[in-house]
Amino acid sequence: MASLKQASAKNLQAERLAMLDSLGEDESNFEDLKTPMEFAASAFVLRVQQNITNLGMSTTGSLSDSLKVNIIDDTHCTITGDAALFFQDRGVNPRNKNLYPETTFTYTSKPPPIQAIKEWVKRKQLVSRNAEKFNEEAKFKTLTDDEKQTQFATAIAYDIWLNKGIKPKNFMRVEIPQYVKDLVELVQQQTINGVAGKLIQNMNGTTNRGATRLDTPSSSNRSYKEPND
Repeated sequence: MASLKQASAKNLQAERLAMLDSLGEDESNFEDLKTPMEFAASAFVLRVQQNITNLGMSTTGSLSDSLKVNIIDDTHCTITGDAALFFQDRGVNPRNKNLYPETTFTYTSKPPPIQAIKEWVKRKQLVSRNAEKFNEEAKFKTLTDDEKQTQFATAIAYDIWLNKGIKPKNFMRVEIPQYVKDLVELVQQQTINGVAGKLIQNMNGTTNRGATRLDTPSSSNRSYKEPND
């Protein structure tokens, strides 16, 4: 028969598996998870990466793969990753404008990196999709595809810098409440398991030493007399 401690452990395992099922992930993908912080952090990273994929932001995976949760101790952690993750998540205001009041990021004296935008232009094949427009303008007709991509990326970078900024995509912040909820529930369950384990241990170690024995009429060695009729 399973003990209370074993049953509690099975309940915790079932909760973890249910959480993984909701992510479409197998438990083996979470390597050596020993603490609630580690488990909740791993689930958080997976949800954020899925959000990034759903938004079509990273076709190579390098952006989402840069996201890491570093466990400092049982109550502290840091979230790190490519700076673009945080800019895209929270948004960036254009220079001298406040289009997105909720973000603390804003462009100042420089536009975003043109090379990064050029890579995005290549992935999205924006030059090919706008070939007719380029062919109509004389200044583009003599350019190679690479030069067109550079021109296109530069125009986008300056438009972001001066006019549009980066609109918040909220793929990471939206997962923070669930991260906290998962962590609280796992810590609570771990605490319950710890208390249950101590209870079982104490019960198994209980003896009658120091207990007072009460004599009753059914005791074999009675120390009292029956009253006279």
